Amino acid sequence: MLNLMETVPMSEMNNPHIIDPFDHRQDKIQPKAKDQTLPKFDKTLKTWTVPFVMSGVNTRIVRRSSLLLKDAGTPYGPEEFCYAETEIKKSFFGSLVHTIGLGIFLMFAYFSFGRYLLKKVLPSPGTGPSLKEREKSWFKVRFVGETTQGNHLLGTIAGGDPGYTETAKMVSNAAICLVDSETLQLPGGVLTAASSMGDKLV
Repeated sequence: MLNLMETVPMSEMNNPHIIDPFDHRQDKIQPKAKDQTLPKFDKTLKTWTVPFVMSGVNTRIVRRSSLLLKDAGTPYGPEEFCYAETEIKKSFFGSLVHTIGLGIFLMFAYFSFGRYLLKKVLPSPGTGPSLKEREKSWFKVRFVGETTQGNHLLGTIAGGDPGYTETAKMVSNAAICLVDSETLQLPGGVLTAASSMGDKLV
């Protein structure tokens, strides 16, 4: 994250079209797909949500995937498709503390001196948790899908340590998919995992 903020101006990072195909960079962003900046109560999940630190990266990738597949004639779904990410908190107080803390972190990360201080206290690149710590780690992602008729579909994906253990599995599976390039969905270009490997990766 700090390396990203050193090389990409904040104005570009906040741009939802930053990695869109050129023909779509003037498309309107639907309200539900806009980045969340404040605590918000989710009526479907019946809990408080807050800005997720990786949503600024993940949502752009999902958006590029959907547009590449749309241009190839195999869209995710209807024109109204959009995607957003948030993080769940149990209470308004917890969501408020999280949002303020994230804001302070981003403020430090915005300035070079702030990044210098953060690098002094954060783990250095190449270091990570021990095997014992990874074995205790876990992740849980809850999906909320809304149809054009207004119906909601809920799903959950969970697993072990997301930063190392699960990521290593994903990278290995992607490498296996890429070996047989003739079965990839799109012939080439600056692709995403979803637009190139699709269901084969899943």
